[in-house]
Amino acid sequence: MRTRRLGFSVLYDPEAVAIEFPASTVSGEFTRRVRLAVGSFRAVGGLVRVPWKGFTPFALISHKLLRWLVPFFAITLLASNVVLMRSPSYRVALAAQVLFYCWAGLGFFFYQHMRRVRYGLVPYFLFAMHLAFIVGFFRCLVGSDRAVWQKVS
Repeated sequence: MRTRRLGFSVLYDPEAVAIEFPASTVSGEFTRRVRLAVGSFRAVGGLVRVPWKGFTPFALISHKLLRWLVPFFAITLLASNVVLMRSPSYRVALAAQVLFYCWAGLGFFFYQHMRRVRYGLVPYFLFAMHLAFIVGFFRCLVGSDRAVWQKVS
C-alpha cells in the first residue's frame, strides 16, 4: 500500500516467486495470524490514502477487506439464524453452522484422531484462523499488541 501511495505502479511478474512456510502447528499458525490481523487492522487507515485507480479498488476490497470481515459475517450469520429459527430453512442453516462448529471442536479435542480423517481438520483450522482474526481485531482496538514479528514453530 505504501508503494501505491507513493505513486508507483504495482506490476504482475509471472517469474517472481515467494515462498512462505506455515507454522508446524495450528497454535503456531494461530499466533502468526493474530499478529497479521493486528497489522492488517492497523493498516486500514492507510487504505484511505492509496490512489484508487484501475484494478486497485477491486483487489483491495475483494482480497483484503472482505477476507478480514469473514469472521464477523460468521458471527452475524449465527446470530441471525438464532433469531430467525422459527423458519424451517433458518433452522437448517443454524443446524449446519452448529454442526460445523462442533466438528471444529472435535478437531481441537481429538486432534490426533481427526488427522486420520481426510479433511477432518479443515473446520478446526478455519475456525482457529477466523478466531485469530477476531482476537487480532480486539488487540488492535485496545492497543495491547504491538504486532512484532516472532518466529513460530
